[in-house]
Amino acid sequence: MLTLDDISKSFGARRILDRVSWSMDDAARVGLVGLNGAGKTTLLRMVAEETAPDSGRIARPQKSRVGYLAQDAPEMGGRRLLAETLSVLERMHELERRGRELEDLLAREHSGPSHDAALAEYGEVLHELERRDFYSAEARAKAVLFGLGFKEDDLERDVKEFSGGIRMRIALAKLLLDAPDFLMLDEPTNHLDIEARNWLEDYLGAYQGAIIVVSHDRYFLDRVTDRTLELARGHLTEYPGGYSRYLVQRDERYAIEIAAYANQRAEIEHMEAFVSRFRYQASKARLVQSRKSSLKKSTAWNLPRARKSRPRSSSRSVSAARGAWPNSSTRARSTARSRCTTG
Repeated sequence: MLTLDDISKSFGARRILDRVSWSMDDAARVGLVGLNGAGKTTLLRMVAEETAPDSGRIARPQKSRVGYLAQDAPEMGGRRLLAETLSVLERMHELERRGRELEDLLAREHSGPSHDAALAEYGEVLHELERRDFYSAEARAKAVLFGLGFKEDDLERDVKEFSGGIRMRIALAKLLLDAPDFLMLDEPTNHLDIEARNWLEDYLGAYQGAIIVVSHDRYFLDRVTDRTLELARGHLTEYPGGYSRYLVQRDERYAIEIAAYANQRAEIEHMEAFVSRFRYQASKARLVQSRKSSLKKSTAWNLPRARKSRPRSSSRSVSAARGAWPNSSTRARSTARSRCTTG
């Protein structure tokens, strides 16, 4: 479980997060939504330990790993595409080398404390390599790259030949291959065509780990997430379900807040009118004093602000992007996907 405990973060006088507490389990699929500038990227970067909160703490299981896809294209160059993608597994290569060292030690020593310690460590190394499916890494890397739209001929190209948008695909491929326990994705579909988006939706649906995703793609959020976390005015509110369900629940909640605000205002105005009318009548003095006391104790609520999204139509034609439909299932999904983006 990943837990935010009383987190606060400010930039100058602007409070981005105000004593926020929240938690997600190890298999959660969370869509993080909010207005531009609300602090969504800041929150992801704090979970990924790329920036620190001003106060509070973020806790997660020991030895668990967080991966973060930023919106900016990383610097790359000097390696072929496949080698660059596999470079993310350097820690696994170190484990493999350590495994060979332990094999040599065990071949020399057949008993004693050092043998027993090496044997125990060797078992842990093998377990981690098998758990991470290390020995099929190259095949998996190719599958991810092909899913994201690369071709066989691209595998031996130097990554510096690719544009910034394509390097974002490479960064995404590396992150998916690395398979961290907690996956933070900031606008992962920005540089993907519709086929790659469809592939990514399916891949994340089977992902063995927790995901928090920020995206302006409403259809993508509906397919990938099962919880929606709204960041507004420094606070987090969680809603069950994907983005479409969130919109309905958010509007319902706003209607309830407006009704409660109207009721409170009516009650306050009624008491103020009573005090104004009878304040000089001795027979009503006790009642007037009671109303004054109630008015002092009451805390006037602020008028709830509507957080309406502004969907922008962004229908895409796969035939224009690719020339032809690859298969009927992609055609069916893409036809249904007259995409709207979230504001």
